[in-house]
Amino acid sequence: MWKYYYENCCSDNVVATYTNDQGREVLEVYEARGCFYTRPLYSFLDSTIVDYKKATPRRALSVGESISIQRLKNACKIIEGNYNEQVRNIKKIIG
Repeated sequence: MWKYYYENCCSDNVVATYTNDQGREVLEVYEARGCFYTRPLYSFLDSTIVDYKKATPRRALSVGESISIQRLKNACKIIEGNYNEQVRNIKKIIG
């Protein structure tokens, strides 16, 4: 589950965190110039980078949402997909 910190957009602070199904926070998301990147809280997970181009909405924005908020949400969807793929690969390895 994602928790967003919209007030931290365009800063050096965490803009989102991801908590897994067991309630453990596993990822922190930061915004850098032109991209979002993760800082995994567990060493066996890889960091992910999503550039603004990939995260920019291709459809009309929801009413009341800025492009930066929609971009963050889109980036987090991509990051979550990458995280889930990493978890599947780890499970394959350890059986």
